Amino acid sequence: MRRYHRKDWLKFREEVIELDGGACVRCGSSRRQGAILQVHHKEYLSGKLPWEYPYELCETLCRGCHAGEHGIVQPFTGWECVGYDDLGEPSGECELCGTSIRHVFFVRHAKWPSLEVGEICCDHLTDTTLASNHMDSVRRFEAR
Repeated sequence: MRRYHRKDWLKFREEVIELDGGACVRCGSSRRQGAILQVHHKEYLSGKLPWEYPYELCETLCRGCHAGEHGIVQPFTGWECVGYDDLGEPSGECELCGTSIRHVFFVRHAKWPSLEVGEICCDHLTDTTLASNHMDSVRRFEAR
């Protein structure tokens, strides 16, 4: 870890952050907003020191997005809804917020275990309205 305190790294790090507009490329947070910005190596190259990478193999991430990228904390982005189930009654529990649910949405992420969540949490994780649109359709059908 000492190499990340060397002048070569600190200079390279600032250059990458500047190239990315001084903000996290995932969530857009900047230092002005209080974000702690870090440089993420998109892939690792054997025999290269951290500052010897081409700029295109590095990206600026805030501390939260960087931790999510490495599977340390649950990622904020990159989730995909892969299925749905109607339990028939509210006997399930959203694994994200703990709410009792009847309609379960299955979401996955390449760097985190799959989750079974409710409509709102599915939309939040996937940054879509897929679950709420599906539930609107189900409610219209049931109202007939």
